[in-house]
Amino acid sequence: MPPVMGLDKAQQARLGLDLGTAVALISPAADIILVIDGQGLIANVSVRDYELSQLLGDVALWRGKPYQEAITQGTRAAMDSLMQEASSGAVSRPQHVDHTASGGVRIPILYSAMQIGNQQHVLFF
Repeated sequence: MPPVMGLDKAQQARLGLDLGTAVALISPAADIILVIDGQGLIANVSVRDYELSQLLGDVALWRGKPYQEAITQGTRAAMDSLMQEASSGAVSRPQHVDHTASGGVRIPILYSAMQIGNQQHVLFF
């Protein structure tokens, strides 16, 4: 199944869709939002649900670290695939990615990803 095509950079610019606007639009529907910068580092993270944030611990510690460190070893290929699809200008197909909660419990999250603007940021949501 081909990826869903998102807005290209010119369309995003005409609509005024910047990183902050995209996060504001997506956050009510996403359990977790990861903002990944051009070097693959987590620039920002937001967890919508209080109970989920308690399970994941201090997600603020993820900032500045490679996104691969925030997920389990077994789902890194899925996250890399999401990044690759988003970097091509498409909205990626959803894929399950696991985070590790306190006590070693795996928490599966269904992520999609898209690149936003000329800032080379990718949103995982």
